[in-house]
Amino acid sequence: MSRITLYCFKKWENAELSEKIETLFIKDGRGAKPKLDSIIEELPDLVERYNGKFPLSFGCLKRIMG
Repeated sequence: MSRITLYCFKKWENAELSEKIETLFIKDGRGAKPKLDSIIEELPDLVERYNGKFPLSFGCLKRIMG
């Protein structure tokens, strides 16, 4: 038995009855993160639009990526 399996059992045992099923699902924010390959063409336009101000460019990128 792996350490991850033991962790899941511990979460299951400590959860309320109504939350037991939720402990079996992967939580938001876990798993593979999106890659920038899908928007690589838009990056130069974003940098040009915001005059090289990277914080503004990254903020816009966050809105695009979700």
